[in-house]
Amino acid sequence: MTSAALNVNSASPSGPGNHFRLGEWKIGTLLTVCFATIVVLMVLGDIITLSQFNRVEQRASRFYQADQKSLAIMHVYLDVVTFRETLTSLAQDQNPGEFTSQATSLRDNFLKDVALAQQSLSSAQEASQDPTILNRVETVRSALPPQVDTMLELVKAGDWQAVRFRLAGQVPPLIGLSSSLVADVEKQVGEERAQALEGIQRAQRQLYVVLPLTGVVILIMAAMLGWYATHRISGPLAQLDAAAQALARGEFEYKVAVDGRDELADLGRAFNYAAEQLHKLYDVIKRSEAYLSEAQRLSHTGSFGWQVASGSVYWSAETFRIFEVEPEAQLHLDAVMQRVHPEDRWNVRQIIDSAAREKKDFDLEHRLLMPGGLVKHVRAVGHPSFKNESASLEFVGVITDITERKRAENALQRSQFYIKEGQRVARMGSWAYDPGGFFEYWSEELFQIYGLDPHKGAPTLEQYLAVIHPQDRESMAEVIKAMLLERCGCDVKKRILRSDGELRYIRCVGIPVVEADALKGFLGTAIDVTEQEQLEQERERLRQLEAELAHTNRVSMLGEMAASLAHELKQPLAAAITSANSCIEWLAHEPPNLERARAAAARIDKYGNRAAEIIDHIRSLYRKSPSQREPVNVNEIVHEIFPLLQSEASRYSIAMRLELADGLPRIEADRVQLQQVFMNLMLNAIEAMQDTGGELAVTSRLQEGQPLFAVSDTGMGLPEGIADQIFSAFFTTKPQGSGMGLAISRSIVESHGGRLWATANDGRGATFYFTLPAHPL
Repeated sequence: MTSAALNVNSASPSGPGNHFRLGEWKIGTLLTVCFATIVVLMVLGDIITLSQFNRVEQRASRFYQADQKSLAIMHVYLDVVTFRETLTSLAQDQNPGEFTSQATSLRDNFLKDVALAQQSLSSAQEASQDPTILNRVETVRSALPPQVDTMLELVKAGDWQAVRFRLAGQVPPLIGLSSSLVADVEKQVGEERAQALEGIQRAQRQLYVVLPLTGVVILIMAAMLGWYATHRISGPLAQLDAAAQALARGEFEYKVAVDGRDELADLGRAFNYAAEQLHKLYDVIKRSEAYLSEAQRLSHTGSFGWQVASGSVYWSAETFRIFEVEPEAQLHLDAVMQRVHPEDRWNVRQIIDSAAREKKDFDLEHRLLMPGGLVKHVRAVGHPSFKNESASLEFVGVITDITERKRAENALQRSQFYIKEGQRVARMGSWAYDPGGFFEYWSEELFQIYGLDPHKGAPTLEQYLAVIHPQDRESMAEVIKAMLLERCGCDVKKRILRSDGELRYIRCVGIPVVEADALKGFLGTAIDVTEQEQLEQERERLRQLEAELAHTNRVSMLGEMAASLAHELKQPLAAAITSANSCIEWLAHEPPNLERARAAAARIDKYGNRAAEIIDHIRSLYRKSPSQREPVNVNEIVHEIFPLLQSEASRYSIAMRLELADGLPRIEADRVQLQQVFMNLMLNAIEAMQDTGGELAVTSRLQEGQPLFAVSDTGMGLPEGIADQIFSAFFTTKPQGSGMGLAISRSIVESHGGRLWATANDGRGATFYFTLPAHPL
């Protein structure tokens, strides 16, 4: 895939001679500007509303302040009355301690309430307030405490008659003064309350006018912006819909007319590119059918058919070659059994007769005895097949010449024995290094690893460093220096250049030898590691190949679903257009029906966002990028994929059902790869039921601490005896299948540390399960 083929963005129109045009905006930018404008309008409306509410709040605050003044003066009056009544009663009892305690408490409470009253009156000074009120409050405040002090002195002297005289003669004037204060303040408070109430009512009347006008203006502008954005999207989507239907009919030459630089134009270019790639893929599949025959010959695998009732056998050309029989029009099972090795003949007959009785698969290995005495090993796999209910039982299958594999297995068994014995007697290369700077010991294995002459003895430090790769030489010298200075061991990997020019990777492990706090030297080992590095490189190439196959699989799936995806896009956009028309109609009424217009505008926003989400999902599956893992909620991925397949399921009368458990832990995973797994499994389920209809169910639950996901259908079920083979690459039971979907899905799940398998349902259909490990995030 070339970079030119993926370049779906046209050049920028900002060069000389060009000018800015609204119609050239990207859809994302256009929608962002539209929604930003609506948000700004809503903010302005909120500011206007808040200003009105602030006016109401200010007048309510004045109302509250008036009440506080009245309440504060009333507390002072009640304190004076309570003071006289309480102390008069205590003076009758003539209890000095109780009188002193109550008088002190009442005085302190009085002073506190007077202070609050003064604060309330001072903070609410207005032009209409009587200036003598604060002076009279101060008079009351300064008069009562001296009276208390005098009474306490009289109580201490035991003159209770004088106490009662003062309570009866001097306290009542204070009560009268505080009572007049209450009356004057209450009069002023009444006037302030009336003014505040009138202001509140005036602000409310203004609020009833401002808010509807603001809402009408915002809705009108929102409807206009929504209509323009919808108009920009509906036309290109109609073209994409027509192109998708043509692609669904197999018209790969159909092209979308692309005009513009927005996302839908990019999608049109991507669609054209996908159609071109699908056309190429179709040609590849047609060629692959021709290659199949040649593949049978090269893989030594032939096919056969066996009619149980008649015993007739039908072979492919490769099967005739394996059995070394001249091609004939018809064969019989009895004649075929003559080729089976006499020692295996009875067992083979028992297995195939049992499979015929129980109508089940068979898979067996046995030997053939050729006319010249040559013995071959073959593997035969058969599957019962019924063309219809009245037809007789027939087995179809393949037979593979595994003679070379058997020979290799025998050779491998012998070599494994030799390797086991060799591991027992083999020695790992070892060395001993003296702190003085030379090797005391250098094993024979090390001489062979490093390519040095054992007759010249252990190398010096200079000779040893000379073998080290120039780029690793300085760092290795620093390691040796640190070992000597810090008396520490080492575990390093370095490269060496042997005298024959060969580059090798060596792992070197050493430990210090210390006796009586004195460093005696170092002991260590070395092992050649040229193979681990190569294995890692092969693994990296394999990962890249798997990523390429996964991307091709995603593009192929999207091509198959093009018609459904177009329908899925058409639905929210059509609904948005209908809602926009309704909004315009409700606003055109006299008077405008604002409530229904607002509801229609909300639906425009909902359906527009839905169409954008579908486009984003499609683009994420088309995108070819390195695997990026992040904490994801797998239930959310199911909810993203589910609507994309709804139309595909509806075409075949298939009901779709979700049963997703709440509270599943997040998974460290690649979101796009998991989308591909769910889409593969759900599309397979739909294809299994497209002739009969049925139900597709996707469930999730927590099992033994791990999330377990299942995709179930009520189709024809799994082929008997090959439940695990369906995950093999290029294995397929569909006429037009590539055989890669399930293999890629299993590879993705296993790369995330999970497991994917399938089981037949008790009734109809099959269920595919997979687990994903939950990592602490």
